[in-house]
Amino acid sequence: MTFPWLASLLLYDLATKTLRTRRRLRALPVLEAAGPPESEDWRVMSAQGVRVDADTRRAAVAHALRRRLELVDLVPGDLHTEGAIELFRYVDPAARVSRRRLRKNRALSAGHALVVDGGLARRAEVTGASGLDPVEFIQLTRLLRRHAPRTAGLAVAPRLAACPVDARWRKPCLRALEVPVPVAMLFQFTELAGFAGAIRVAPIWGLIPLLLFWLQPLLIFAGSHPIHPRDLPRATTLRPALRLYTWLRAITARRPTHNASQPPT
Repeated sequence: MTFPWLASLLLYDLATKTLRTRRRLRALPVLEAAGPPESEDWRVMSAQGVRVDADTRRAAVAHALRRRLELVDLVPGDLHTEGAIELFRYVDPAARVSRRRLRKNRALSAGHALVVDGGLARRAEVTGASGLDPVEFIQLTRLLRRHAPRTAGLAVAPRLAACPVDARWRKPCLRALEVPVPVAMLFQFTELAGFAGAIRVAPIWGLIPLLLFWLQPLLIFAGSHPIHPRDLPRATTLRPALRLYTWLRAITARRPTHNASQPPT
């Protein structure tokens, strides 16, 4: 019997990514209860459909002042499953920030709301922004982090609700992140081909990494975590089908039209 090398490699890769993402999620700071009224010189910039209440704003400002931050990227407490997994595949809240990591992660964000110090907003020449589409939010995040490379951080806002995901924004967002769309598509289909190849070579062994891929969301978010995705049962049960649907939708759909009420300058 031939040793199932492909299945073993897939299993190792998935197990490593699962444990790493789980560790990073546990390292996320959570906003504490709202503190005293904050300085007026703080601004909230948000995506379309996102509402940041006064308590969350005060808590975010207090968090920023405690940690000497100029920018707090708010992570919804119920951020959708695949979005959280993808974000924390690349972002490590507890890691030391290197120049290479700064360049690579400058535009990565939870994509919902930013609480920004007035001084940073003035340096970046941004007066305000609300109702942003996903691409505009990425552009705004990159602009602000360019001016505050070491004073930006993420924090979970338990009261902030995640906005719905629209797969039609997938390709435009990849371009905004400077990720070649063909490369991203090739990676996804290579992963699926890897599962198929592993099952073909060694059916029983090949099913193990596929099962781990299927259950990965549940394994990542099981137990005590600051993020509790509302779509976790559905995202786990239907994961292979949802992954395929998302990419087919992203490839075939046209970009939605949307104008922000106050686009970033």
